Amino acid sequence: MCLNSNTFAKIKKIVIGQKISYNLYMDKLGKILIEIGILFILMGGLFFLFDRVGFLRLSGDIVIKKGNFVFYFPIVTSIILSILLTIILNLFLRK
Repeated sequence: MCLNSNTFAKIKKIVIGQKISYNLYMDKLGKILIEIGILFILMGGLFFLFDRVGFLRLSGDIVIKKGNFVFYFPIVTSIILSILLTIILNLFLRK
């Protein structure tokens, strides 16, 4: 195999191309992580507000209390949150 200046130019292009694609990948990953962080902050704020308003303890939720044991199954809350999240995600993720 003969190594000439043309071979080194090809190798240099490949290495530079990989660095560019790596940088673009890291840039996208950083943006995705920031968006996920913002989503967690918003969800935490919503849960804080729902707790203050009493939204997370609806009348259709199942609560069983016996002695020191409490079983809480939020069926109605789960259904309402599922419907709300479906509507919100459909609005934002439509192409």
